[in-house]
Amino acid sequence: MKFSTLSLAVTALALLSTGAAQATEKKPVTKVAPVSIDANKDGNISLKEAQGLAAKQFSLYDRNKDGSVDMKEYRVPFDALAKAKKFDAKKKQQDEVVIKESFARMDNDKNQKISKAEFMSDADLRHKTMDADGDGLVTEKEIAALQKKIESAHRAAVTKKN
Repeated sequence: MKFSTLSLAVTALALLSTGAAQATEKKPVTKVAPVSIDANKDGNISLKEAQGLAAKQFSLYDRNKDGSVDMKEYRVPFDALAKAKKFDAKKKQQDEVVIKESFARMDNDKNQKISKAEFMSDADLRHKTMDADGDGLVTEKEIAALQKKIESAHRAAVTKKN
């Protein structure tokens, strides 16, 4: 399964909201949700910790508490991030495509809603993708490597379009 750049970036941003990641960052870290990811404070993100974050994120997305997330609910945190950063029209247009693609990727049964099971399955897959060495833990080094990969892909896409 292919991951979009924004999907990986949002996941990386969520992982970077931990105190351990902040220790290596000089600039302020954007927090996607006010939750702690690294529950045992060992500087790594285990699958269990990633699943804990995903469960909390799902609860935040599911604003009407019906057990599923529709596109309107899914857009809320992305729209808040866009508003806070005051993205230009071109960036907003690019993000719109990525938001729709990530929603469609998670909506396995194509019913225009993401169930908690679908959301959790995607979280498991994202953790596995970020765990470059396959040891079950996402480390700061793996996050940094992912960020470089995302930035490189973004630069390549921008260069290709221009």
